[in-house]
Amino acid sequence: MEHIISSVAPGSIAQEMGIEPGDRLLEVNGKSPEDVFDYRYLMNEEEILVLIRKANGEEWELEIEKEYEDIDVIYEWCAKHVPWQRDKIKMLPKDQRPRWMEQEITDTTEDSYSVFRRLDENTVAILAAVGVHRGGCEVDLLRSVLAYLPEAITLQKLQKQQEYLSYHDKLTGLYNRNSFVSYTTDINPDELNSLGAVSVDINGLKNFNKEFGRDYGDEVVIRVGEVLEEYFHTANVYRMTGDEYLVLVENITYEEFMKQVHGTYTKLDNISLGLASLGCAWEKIDIDVDALVLSAENMMREEKKKYIRICEGSS
Repeated sequence: MEHIISSVAPGSIAQEMGIEPGDRLLEVNGKSPEDVFDYRYLMNEEEILVLIRKANGEEWELEIEKEYEDIDVIYEWCAKHVPWQRDKIKMLPKDQRPRWMEQEITDTTEDSYSVFRRLDENTVAILAAVGVHRGGCEVDLLRSVLAYLPEAITLQKLQKQQEYLSYHDKLTGLYNRNSFVSYTTDINPDELNSLGAVSVDINGLKNFNKEFGRDYGDEVVIRVGEVLEEYFHTANVYRMTGDEYLVLVENITYEEFMKQVHGTYTKLDNISLGLASLGCAWEKIDIDVDALVLSAENMMREEKKKYIRICEGSS
């Protein structure tokens, strides 16, 4: 299974090694990740061997040795009116991190002190009293509360997984219908310069599943999603139903939008002639998201009817 890399963080190891948006992740330590959770699990190893396919077809095998002094994920709980520190802390080099984070400080006459508990090889729980009045909290109390952090962190992880699955399709990792509904609720059309919508439907997905098996059908679903992400790399790509997708592209010129639409259609047809039916719509004045999407869907359904007539005529 291949996964398209949609973005690369500036200054990251991936960028240093020449990984770019549009590259395909094939394997991590000899295994193909099934989904984002599988990917995170595989990336927990100390030494990582990744197989990347570049846009020109070259396959790169890259060896990564993780430095566990780098911070991967921070779960943080703060008192009311206390600003979160995690985003700032993750950006700090090791020599600039606060002392309470690097070592236990149990002298409560300090204005910041902390207690540690190692949860596993890669995870440390830190409970700190930061910027408090001297003697404001007993160390024994901190240690007592610290015992509950592993459970709290587990619950946080589960919550994040549930939140992710609420707005993403499990098979493809694309946004799902819930995410589209949230978009239409939150978006202010007056803030958009333009909006393009593309509706895509896989032709004959049931036949793929019936003739070649469900796994093959899943591969088709994933591949179509990857093509949409490849050509509409700045857009929101949704898997609306089993065989239908929707793409929304904000603030794009009509010429650029149609160029991406044409590229997508050509790519899908090159994979398999008549693989998908596609409809599109674009607007820059008095944008009505629902009406725009409906227009794209209606065009797609007309294309679908043509495909069905051709199939019936050839049978």
